[in-house]
Amino acid sequence: MSTMYLKKTYSIGEVASILETNTHVIRNWVEKFSHIKKKIEITAGSRRNFNEDAIDELKKIQKLINKYGMSIEGIKTLIKNNQIKPELIEKDFPSTIGKTQSGSGEQEREYLYKIDKDLEVLKIENETLKEEIKKLSKEIALKNSKQEEVSIALLSEKTEKFSAMETEIKTLKTLIEEGKNQINSLKLQMENAESELRLAEEENVVMKKSFGEDIQRIKSEL
Repeated sequence: MSTMYLKKTYSIGEVASILETNTHVIRNWVEKFSHIKKKIEITAGSRRNFNEDAIDELKKIQKLINKYGMSIEGIKTLIKNNQIKPELIEKDFPSTIGKTQSGSGEQEREYLYKIDKDLEVLKIENETLKEEIKKLSKEIALKNSKQEEVSIALLSEKTEKFSAMETEIKTLKTLIEEGKNQINSLKLQMENAESELRLAEEENVVMKKSFGEDIQRIKSEL
């Protein structure tokens, strides 16, 4: 297919007229598709000048959206995979720009057949991705389950150690109390022994005094 244009560049208003759409639609497509944006000349006054290639690309985008009902993302995928053919340019655009076209319904049917095949591939890839996601989800769930088991085991081990430490602490406290009681008992015994010693010393003093008096009395009698 070939297209002949009367001018080298066109304003956005002229392009909108050629494509029979609004300028804001053109602006949106330009922003969405960087490969078209690169083909546009922007003057010092921020005026957009569209060349032949840019207009042809916009025609392809318009046909894919309006005729085939494709989304912007779907078209981007086709562009990325270099699957958009030149024969997609609409046959019956206004003739005000002066153009000749060639092509056939067979070419369009071939393209639609290619689209159907691509959709089948995408469906298969989508199902494959779903299976991979399910598999990955199971692996993640299993990993989380194992991590949970490990965490529970570690927590149980720490709990047992803590319980053993509590038991040891209680035992030590008991031993300390028993030791304190023994010390108090020894102190009491020592106090009793000291008291008995004092009494014994006092009795000894009394006995010595009495014994001395008895000796003196016996000496005086002799």
